[in-house]
Amino acid sequence: MRFGLREVIYVLLLLAMPASAYLAVFKQRAVSDLTAKEEIVQVDDKIKRVSQATAAIPDLSAEITKLRAAIDHFQSMLPSDREVETLLKQVWETAGKHGLVTKSVRPDKIVAAAQYAELPIKMEIVGDFFGFYEFMREIEALPRITRMPKIEIERDGKEEVGQVKAKVTLSIFFEGDISPSRS
Repeated sequence: MRFGLREVIYVLLLLAMPASAYLAVFKQRAVSDLTAKEEIVQVDDKIKRVSQATAAIPDLSAEITKLRAAIDHFQSMLPSDREVETLLKQVWETAGKHGLVTKSVRPDKIVAAAQYAELPIKMEIVGDFFGFYEFMREIEALPRITRMPKIEIERDGKEEVGQVKAKVTLSIFFEGDISPSRS
Protein backbone atom coordinates (compact mmCIF):
# COMPACT_ATOMS: atom_id res chain seq x y z
CA MET A 1 0.00 0.00 0.00
CA ARG A 2 1.16 3.36 -0.88
CA PHE A 3 1.10 6.15 1.64
CA GLY A 4 0.52 9.46 -0.15
CA LEU A 5 -0.70 12.90 0.58
CA ARG A 6 -4.31 11.89 0.42
CA GLU A 7 -3.88 9.17 3.01
CA VAL A 8 -1.97 11.52 5.34
CA ILE A 9 -4.79 14.09 5.17
CA TYR A 10 -7.31 11.31 5.79
CA VAL A 11 -5.42 10.07 8.88
CA LEU A 12 -5.02 13.64 10.17
CA LEU A 13 -8.77 14.22 9.79
CA LEU A 14 -9.49 11.00 11.62
CA LEU A 15 -7.21 12.10 14.49
CA ALA A 16 -8.65 15.65 14.52
CA MET A 17 -12.21 14.41 15.11
CA PRO A 18 -11.63 12.96 18.60
CA ALA A 19 -9.40 15.90 19.55
CA SER A 20 -12.06 18.44 18.50
CA ALA A 21 -14.77 16.39 20.24
CA TYR A 22 -12.66 16.45 23.43
CA LEU A 23 -12.18 20.20 23.24
CA ALA A 24 -15.76 21.02 22.18
CA VAL A 25 -17.78 18.56 24.24
CA PHE A 26 -15.91 16.65 26.94
CA LYS A 27 -13.81 19.53 28.34
CA GLN A 28 -16.85 21.83 28.62
CA ARG A 29 -18.80 19.01 30.23
CA ALA A 30 -16.03 18.50 32.79
CA VAL A 31 -16.09 22.24 33.64
CA SER A 32 -19.89 22.22 34.08
CA ASP A 33 -19.63 19.07 36.24
CA LEU A 34 -17.06 20.82 38.46
CA THR A 35 -19.31 23.86 38.77
CA ALA A 36 -22.28 21.65 39.66
CA LYS A 37 -20.22 19.88 42.34
CA GLU A 38 -19.25 23.25 43.89
CA GLU A 39 -22.92 24.31 43.93
CA ILE A 40 -23.84 21.00 45.61
CA VAL A 41 -21.23 21.63 48.31
CA GLN A 42 -22.63 25.14 48.91
CA VAL A 43 -26.20 23.83 49.14
CA ASP A 44 -25.06 21.14 51.59
CA ASP A 45 -23.45 23.83 53.75
CA LYS A 46 -26.70 25.84 53.72
CA ILE A 47 -28.71 22.76 54.66
CA LYS A 48 -26.35 22.08 57.58
CA ARG A 49 -26.71 25.69 58.81
CA VAL A 50 -30.51 25.52 58.53
CA SER A 51 -30.50 22.22 60.41
CA GLN A 52 -28.43 23.76 63.19
CA ALA A 53 -30.75 26.77 63.35
CA THR A 54 -33.88 24.63 63.48
CA ALA A 55 -32.37 22.49 66.22
CA ALA A 56 -32.45 25.61 68.45
CA ILE A 57 -36.12 26.42 67.71
CA PRO A 58 -37.58 24.53 70.72
CA ASP A 59 -35.20 26.50 72.95
CA LEU A 60 -36.20 29.65 71.10
CA SER A 61 -39.91 29.14 71.75
CA ALA A 62 -39.21 28.61 75.45
CA GLU A 63 -37.15 31.80 75.48
CA ILE A 64 -39.98 33.71 73.76
CA THR A 65 -42.40 32.44 76.42
CA LYS A 66 -40.07 33.66 79.19
CA LEU A 67 -39.67 37.06 77.54
CA ARG A 68 -43.44 37.45 77.15
CA ALA A 69 -43.88 36.66 80.84
CA ALA A 70 -41.26 39.31 81.70
CA ILE A 71 -43.04 41.88 79.51
CA ASP A 72 -46.35 41.07 81.19
CA HIS A 73 -44.69 41.47 84.60
CA PHE A 74 -43.29 44.89 83.74
CA GLN A 75 -46.56 46.01 82.15
CA SER A 76 -48.34 45.09 85.39
CA MET A 77 -45.96 47.48 87.14
CA LEU A 78 -47.02 50.35 84.86
CA PRO A 79 -49.99 52.28 86.21
CA SER A 80 -52.69 53.32 83.81
CA ASP A 81 -53.03 56.99 82.97
CA ARG A 82 -55.70 57.38 85.68
CA GLU A 83 -53.49 55.86 88.39
CA VAL A 84 -50.70 58.44 87.96
CA GLU A 85 -52.47 60.91 90.24
CA THR A 86 -52.78 58.20 92.92
CA LEU A 87 -49.07 57.50 92.62
CA LEU A 88 -48.28 61.23 92.92
CA LYS A 89 -50.40 61.42 96.06
CA GLN A 90 -48.53 58.41 97.45
CA VAL A 91 -45.17 60.13 96.80
CA TRP A 92 -46.45 63.32 98.46
CA GLU A 93 -47.67 61.40 101.52
CA THR A 94 -44.38 59.49 101.73
CA ALA A 95 -42.48 62.80 101.85
CA GLY A 96 -44.76 64.06 104.63
CA LYS A 97 -44.41 60.80 106.55
CA HIS A 98 -40.65 61.32 106.76
CA GLY A 99 -40.92 64.94 107.94
CA LEU A 100 -40.13 66.51 104.59
CA VAL A 101 -41.79 69.66 103.28
CA THR A 102 -42.58 69.67 99.59
CA LYS A 103 -41.93 73.22 98.37
CA SER A 104 -42.94 72.67 94.73
CA VAL A 105 -44.12 69.97 92.36
CA ARG A 106 -44.07 70.66 88.62
CA PRO A 107 -44.99 68.00 86.08
CA ASP A 108 -42.94 68.23 82.90
CA LYS A 109 -43.94 67.22 79.37
CA ILE A 110 -44.86 63.58 78.82
CA VAL A 111 -42.24 61.61 76.92
CA ALA A 112 -43.93 59.01 74.73
CA ALA A 113 -42.33 55.63 74.01
CA ALA A 114 -43.46 52.41 72.31
CA GLN A 115 -46.13 51.09 74.70
CA TYR A 116 -45.67 53.37 77.65
CA ALA A 117 -45.12 57.01 78.52
CA GLU A 118 -42.85 58.74 81.01
CA LEU A 119 -44.00 61.68 83.10
CA PRO A 120 -41.07 63.57 84.64
CA ILE A 121 -42.01 65.49 87.79
CA LYS A 122 -39.66 68.10 89.25
CA MET A 123 -39.94 68.35 93.02
CA GLU A 124 -38.24 70.58 95.57
CA ILE A 125 -38.13 69.03 99.03
CA VAL A 126 -36.76 70.48 102.27
CA GLY A 127 -36.15 68.57 105.48
CA ASP A 128 -33.87 66.39 107.56
CA PHE A 129 -31.23 64.44 105.63
CA PHE A 130 -32.13 61.13 107.28
CA GLY A 131 -35.80 61.73 106.50
CA PHE A 132 -34.82 62.40 102.90
CA TYR A 133 -32.78 59.18 102.86
CA GLU A 134 -35.75 57.15 104.14
CA PHE A 135 -38.01 58.88 101.59
CA MET A 136 -35.63 57.77 98.79
CA ARG A 137 -35.59 54.19 100.07
CA GLU A 138 -39.37 54.04 100.23
CA ILE A 139 -39.77 55.52 96.72
CA GLU A 140 -37.29 52.93 95.45
CA ALA A 141 -39.38 50.14 97.01
CA LEU A 142 -42.64 51.23 95.34
CA PRO A 143 -44.29 48.43 93.38
CA ARG A 144 -44.60 50.71 90.35
CA ILE A 145 -41.79 51.57 87.96
CA THR A 146 -40.27 54.92 88.89
CA ARG A 147 -36.81 56.38 88.59
CA MET A 148 -34.96 59.49 89.70
CA PRO A 149 -32.71 60.55 86.83
CA LYS A 150 -31.65 63.76 88.55
CA ILE A 151 -31.09 64.60 92.21
CA GLU A 152 -29.46 67.77 93.53
CA ILE A 153 -28.91 67.91 97.30
CA GLU A 154 -27.55 70.94 99.07
CA ARG A 155 -27.35 72.05 102.66
CA ASP A 156 -30.18 74.33 103.67
CA GLY A 157 -28.14 77.15 105.24
CA LYS A 158 -31.18 78.85 106.75
CA GLU A 159 -32.08 75.96 109.01
CA GLU A 160 -30.23 73.96 111.63
CA VAL A 161 -27.51 71.37 110.92
CA GLY A 162 -28.66 68.27 109.03
CA GLN A 163 -31.31 70.10 107.03
CA VAL A 164 -31.14 69.70 103.24
CA LYS A 165 -32.85 71.13 100.20
CA ALA A 166 -33.23 68.60 97.41
CA LYS A 167 -34.28 69.15 93.82
CA VAL A 168 -35.48 65.80 92.50
CA THR A 169 -36.72 64.79 89.08
CA LEU A 170 -38.98 61.79 89.58
CA SER A 171 -40.02 59.93 86.42
CA ILE A 172 -43.23 57.96 86.59
CA PHE A 173 -43.95 55.47 83.84
CA PHE A 174 -47.49 54.62 82.81
CA GLU A 175 -49.36 52.93 80.01
CA GLY A 176 -52.35 54.12 78.05
CA ASP A 177 -53.12 56.84 75.55
CA ILE A 178 -50.95 59.89 75.64
CA SER A 179 -53.43 62.72 75.70
CA PRO A 180 -52.40 65.96 73.97
CA SER A 181 -53.68 67.98 76.93
CA ARG A 182 -50.69 66.89 79.04
CA SER A 183 -47.92 67.27 76.51
